[in-house]
Amino acid sequence: MTADQLVIEHLARTRFADLPGAAVDHARLAILDTLGVAFAGTARPEIRPAIELVLAHGGRPESTVLGAGVGLPAPQAAFANGVLARAWDFDDIFKLSPAAGHASVNVVPAALAVAERIGTVSGPQLLTAVALAEDLFCRLSLATKTEANQTGRYCMFAVFAPAAAAAKLLALPPPAIAHALGIAYAQAAGEMQKYQTSALTIVLQNGFVPMAGVLAGLLAQGGASGAADVFTGRHGFFRVFEPEHDLDGLIRGLGAHYVGPELSPKAYPCCSCSHTSIEAALHLTRTHDVQPDRIAAIRIGVNRAAFESTCIPRPLKWNPPPISPRQFSLPYCVAAAFVDRSVTVRSFLPEPARGGAIWRLLERTTAHIDPEIEAAFGHLADGPGRVTVRLDTGAEHSRLVEYERGHVKNPMTWDDVVIKFQGCCETAGLPGDGPSGELVGLLSELDTLHDLTPLWSLLRGRLRRA
Repeated sequence: MTADQLVIEHLARTRFADLPGAAVDHARLAILDTLGVAFAGTARPEIRPAIELVLAHGGRPESTVLGAGVGLPAPQAAFANGVLARAWDFDDIFKLSPAAGHASVNVVPAALAVAERIGTVSGPQLLTAVALAEDLFCRLSLATKTEANQTGRYCMFAVFAPAAAAAKLLALPPPAIAHALGIAYAQAAGEMQKYQTSALTIVLQNGFVPMAGVLAGLLAQGGASGAADVFTGRHGFFRVFEPEHDLDGLIRGLGAHYVGPELSPKAYPCCSCSHTSIEAALHLTRTHDVQPDRIAAIRIGVNRAAFESTCIPRPLKWNPPPISPRQFSLPYCVAAAFVDRSVTVRSFLPEPARGGAIWRLLERTTAHIDPEIEAAFGHLADGPGRVTVRLDTGAEHSRLVEYERGHVKNPMTWDDVVIKFQGCCETAGLPGDGPSGELVGLLSELDTLHDLTPLWSLLRGRLRRA
């Protein structure tokens, strides 16, 4: 069988009982994490016009828009929830390939929208769809051997994952799954230019992708056809958009090994390229009680990919306005870590008093491509961070962090993500207990729920912003 046929047959035949425990556990965690960061997203004002647009259009109330307590047609709900989940760049990321990419923000909003639209989906069915789709996302990333910073193509394969989740929940047979993937292929898009100015399309794209996946599944269910052989055909995805590829990354161990559990939930709401350097700065602060007003110089070393993502263009990265430009500025994130002794949503908001301290540190901060880090980790979209701080006394301290908290080699537990979820609810103005605590309890038992009505009722009725 071709790679396309292997993927389609795998999606069609896999049942909940076939999933390894790690895949189930991660799917549950991914749903919790994505709901949390989406709730937090309701507090970001810049994205409100996008949410208000789809709410104003209205339509059949099939699926809930998080935080609004309103139902919309499933594709529009997937768009809104994808935008919300990407709002703070707090969603998980795949860190084990040069292509990287954000998985859950594309998969979970689509899966939730379709599951609620159907109305008879069980917890195991939802978990199965999420596990399969996230595995596919990661495998497509592994098969893509190019780096987005070099090609300008960003995560164009992402659209296949929410289409797979929708197709699985709709119980499409193999021919219809093929059509769903083909229809998704017609909507594939992704570009890196938006990162040059930290445009809001960084967020909006992750609304377009789950919406496209839902549309692909529903259109295929209705009998629409899509291109065959979307991965390996004469004009298939890899030949057209990623000619430097390795299909072994897509099909090796398919069904036996699930890659989704190797996704990395984020501990900080900003570009993952900065996370190891943030942790290095926080370590120095704790270990040596570094006071910002005693810092004479900061040097940051990272690999080339991280440097190009977060240090270029220099005028923007060393003088970033709120909010997205600050989230994608390595020097700003490190300076904020020294000033705030933490990095949270608040770190990127306009607060002049503490902002003055950050600007003073930015004037004393340099960043470079560390040859040692580049040699060992240059094949990845980001990697270790080395932060060296020199104090006004002349004393110098340095820290290298290879794997930040959340990385598969330094993982976050369910309890860690629950704490993160509670913080996200506080950002959204939702209480950390009560309905949000009920949601954590429901999701912890998702594999035992034969009826998801309590989940939809909670999301639409009691987990709303005032």
